[in-house]
Amino acid sequence: DFAPLQELRSLDLRYNQITQLDQNSFGALRELVYLCLWSNNISKVAPGTFDQLRNLRTLDLSSNQIKALGDVFG
Repeated sequence: DFAPLQELRSLDLRYNQITQLDQNSFGALRELVYLCLWSNNISKVAPGTFDQLRNLRTLDLSSNQIKALGDVFG
């Protein structure tokens, strides 16, 4: 739960063995500018996962198992 970190601007989650991202994974982090999810095992990203991240400028999903991205930004 990221609710207590609402002002967070940068989040690095490299090497955490994350396998999927749900629609509400990052909803509380509305000030987030940088999100690194590099080198996890992400294979599924739910639609709308990044909808609430209006300030996001850098998103790194490289080195994961993602085959396709749908409407993850809404």
